[in-house]
Amino acid sequence: TYFDTADGVLARHGAALRLRLSGGGREQTLKLPDPGGAGVRRCEWTVEARHGEVPDPASFPAEPARVLADLLGEAALAPVLTTRIARRARRLRHGGSLIEADFDLGTIEAGGRGEAVCELELELVDGETADLFRLARGLPLGPDLAWSIASKSERGRALAAGIGPVAVLARSPALDAG
Repeated sequence: TYFDTADGVLARHGAALRLRLSGGGREQTLKLPDPGGAGVRRCEWTVEARHGEVPDPASFPAEPARVLADLLGEAALAPVLTTRIARRARRLRHGGSLIEADFDLGTIEAGGRGEAVCELELELVDGETADLFRLARGLPLGPDLAWSIASKSERGRALAAGIGPVAVLARSPALDAG
């Protein structure tokens, strides 16, 4: 379950706060945009969830907890969307990099609407962003496989608002001539 304030302050700042049941345990994850990430990198922290049905912002390490506290102020958190995902994760080497390939199957539910999820999510664990893009470019794109950088939280927020997919302008990635 993803949380935000009534006025969507986390969404406006590109942040996502999730409480997840996983393997019998509960964890909370905070994702913030990476200022140098050209729209494809995020900073992420996951900690054990110990307090009730709402994330505890103070449970994160000092710096992300401070950023989250600054964003939230006195505003209360409430659930905004739920994902029900079965995931198979595999790690592979491509070029000199370690990449996690997550096969996700399930649903996103928000605002009384639902959307099916059947996706391959690629995440750079260690190495060069260019290796991740080379792997993605080698996939057979077509009617059954398309690229997207929209996160599940972004898609869920759009679903809650009744907004369909929209085109966005990408920022230029930081790549050298090599």
